[in-house]
Amino acid sequence: MSFVNNKFIKYCLLVSVSIVTISLGAYAASVFFPVHNEPVSNSPFDDSVAQVEEFLEKNLKNPDSLEIVEWGKVRNYTPDEPLRYIVWCKYRAKNSFGGFVVEKKNFIFDGAGKIVEFRDRK
Repeated sequence: MSFVNNKFIKYCLLVSVSIVTISLGAYAASVFFPVHNEPVSNSPFDDSVAQVEEFLEKNLKNPDSLEIVEWGKVRNYTPDEPLRYIVWCKYRAKNSFGGFVVEKKNFIFDGAGKIVEFRDRK
């Protein structure tokens, strides 16, 4: 009889530990990898915006020289256009002559999260 009880206790303990482990894993995933319903959002780790980083890497003369200095917060472009977004980014990169320049640009996105316009930020 005690053999059956020991097996049952071990089984219950194993199930309890498994449930706790799964619950903690799910909680950690929700904290470190939050779900964003918006097509454009700042990273919770460094405020970066993936679409802007990809755009700069594809369009800079020397993408290996890219250094992000500062990110703005993603927000609606205008209250009248809730499905358009804007974010600014300040970065350093080498120009055609090999010298570093600092740029500050606004990036405007459509509702699907694609960059439709970028321009100097004043």
